[in-house]
Amino acid sequence: MTLRRSIFAAAIAAMISTTAFAAPGAAASLAGTSWMMELPKGSSCEVPPEIQFRKDGSIAGNAGCNDFKGSWKADGDSLSVNYQPTTDRRCAKAFLEPEAAFTTALKGVKTVKKDGKGLLLINAEGKTLLRIVPSVAGACD
Repeated sequence: MTLRRSIFAAAIAAMISTTAFAAPGAAASLAGTSWMMELPKGSSCEVPPEIQFRKDGSIAGNAGCNDFKGSWKADGDSLSVNYQPTTDRRCAKAFLEPEAAFTTALKGVKTVKKDGKGLLLINAEGKTLLRIVPSVAGACD
C-alpha cells in the first residue's frame, strides 16, 4: 500500500509541476500593463492611442482623440475586448486616422502574439490588425 501511495503522490506532484507553473499566453499576462499603438517612424503625433489592461478586468485609454473604457478577458493567447467611448470629441484628421485603426483592432482582436517587445493584435482570420508596444512617456516628443 505504501508503494502505491508513493507512486500516486509522485504522479500528482509531476502533474502539478507541469501545469501550475506553465507560462501564461501573451493575452493572459496583460493584467496591470499599459500599451500604445506603434506608429510608423516619422509620424507626427501628440499622444499615441493607448490602452491600460487593469487587473480587475477593466480597460481604459485614449484612442487618439476620444477616451474609452470597458472590459477585457484573456485565456492563453485569446483576447476579447469590449469598450465604449466616454467622450465624443471632433478632432483633426491626424488624430482620427490612428483612432480608427486602433478601435478597429480592438473590435476585431481574437488572438495576441508576442513580437519582440511588442504584441500583435490578430483577428479570427489570422490577419495582424495592429502592433502595440509598452507605453512610454514622451513617445511622440
